[in-house]
Amino acid sequence: MLIDSDFTWLDWAWRLPGIFLYVEMHYRWWPLPSRYFRREPEILADLPHRLEPGQDLPLLLLVKDAHRYPIVLKRVTLTVETDEGQMPLDEIAVNEELTEPWWHRVITLERPIPHGNIKLWTTFHYTVKGKARTCTTHNLKSLPPRPLTIHLARDPLPGENVIWGDLHHHTSLTDDMIEFGAPLEATQAAATALGLGFVCAADHSYDLDDLPGDWVRSDPELVKWHSSRAEIKALNGHRDRALVVPSEEVSTRNTLGRTVHTLVLNHPDYLPGSGDGGGRVMRQPSELDVAELADRLAPGALAIAAHPFQPIPFVQWVIIGRGVWEDRDARQPGITGLQILNGGLDAGFFQGLEEWKRLLLAGERTFIYAGTDAHGDFNFHRQIKVPFVSLTERPTKVLGSCRPGVLDIEPGDLPGLLAGLKAGRSIITTGPFLTMTLATPQATARIGESIAGSAVTVSLKMASSGEFGPLAGFRLLQGRVGQADEEVLEEVALDGEPYTHSWKGVCDLEPGITYLRAEVESWLPEWAMRDELPTALALTNPIWVEH
Repeated sequence: MLIDSDFTWLDWAWRLPGIFLYVEMHYRWWPLPSRYFRREPEILADLPHRLEPGQDLPLLLLVKDAHRYPIVLKRVTLTVETDEGQMPLDEIAVNEELTEPWWHRVITLERPIPHGNIKLWTTFHYTVKGKARTCTTHNLKSLPPRPLTIHLARDPLPGENVIWGDLHHHTSLTDDMIEFGAPLEATQAAATALGLGFVCAADHSYDLDDLPGDWVRSDPELVKWHSSRAEIKALNGHRDRALVVPSEEVSTRNTLGRTVHTLVLNHPDYLPGSGDGGGRVMRQPSELDVAELADRLAPGALAIAAHPFQPIPFVQWVIIGRGVWEDRDARQPGITGLQILNGGLDAGFFQGLEEWKRLLLAGERTFIYAGTDAHGDFNFHRQIKVPFVSLTERPTKVLGSCRPGVLDIEPGDLPGLLAGLKAGRSIITTGPFLTMTLATPQATARIGESIAGSAVTVSLKMASSGEFGPLAGFRLLQGRVGQADEEVLEEVALDGEPYTHSWKGVCDLEPGITYLRAEVESWLPEWAMRDELPTALALTNPIWVEH
């Protein structure tokens, strides 16, 4: 979301790369002006970009840093826009003087129509030093007022026996001079409304050890970390809501000594990682390298390479020493797999896909995962376009815009969810659903498992919906360990007609170790295109065959 601070130029030099990634409002390099600076707290409304059938709208109202810029929030007025026109909704009376660092409310609104696309105009009415002001959706200068756009789904997220989630999402526990996310309660409400069964609160290690309200000084008592785990446990007491998985994005050292990020899920203790945290002016390495982190993992926890092959901007490479995952890091025992899908089908995804295939063909049994890396963004992702001059926003990298799907587990089963992720019994998608089984006369294998035989029967099931468009086609791929590339065993174009499809065939395999995996695409409706690509994509993890 946003940032705010009054620190020295040395502090800001350390965090220089961040100003090209995240929206900030209060920071200026004196005497240089900033077109989006204002003496007000950050004021925001947010709402998930889609709603499952039967879900109401959880509207987040957020005011941050009012302790520095107090306001009196009078009321919030709402107007909904549909194809039939505009109509006013309830007026939310607040009438509170806000002087705290964080203020938020989650307002539940009834669905204005059963299904379809709507726009919600949210206008804040407030006073600053007695002067009346208004803003719509946000109070960010240089970004024009615009509504929140929501798809009220007619159909659930496609698929059967699958729990969808977001493996990599930042909450308000990520809170420093550069960035912040949304409160845990609001994140859970938005994930539930989206149709997600889980969301990983993967906040930065260098934020979780801060003294509350102070991003520079560390807290040896880890009050922030402990209180967050207690809050997550309380939130997970509601069985009808999305699970919040206690997680951490740990800054670690790769084999070249550069900083890379590791997602750690469900570890019972805090793991340090401050290499790129900005708490020090001079660049220093993180406390743990990838191997040391993997050695520390408790039973029931798992570690996944976060966005391992995303291109690193030159400024980040030089100033804070960031790098990408090296081959030895990805092969490290204890690293379950690679989060190659990081918000959308971008260059980092396609590079990650190639690196994953190379590892599989070299004999590594590793898996792929998806997460958005959203920083409290439910509807639109905002970032700086030209520092101190202009901001931009786009509908990518928002909660649930891409998803891992964990197969054959029950809703609310945290141990089962973690076991399924660790076993690779999962798929990744930007839209459609796909699953695969292999069978011989003696056995059946699911995604992530192994089977023995010279001939296997492959069964594929795929599904989409009106939201993600009709199925475009699918591919069945074979990789033989030791070979240079994969082979396409079957490729079928479906001409964009069906929304569900099944396929079964027998594959005769040569001796050795082989893996099979599958991909499916669907034709997106124009309004649903987030990556400016015409299709959405789903991929399975492999099933290995030994013969």
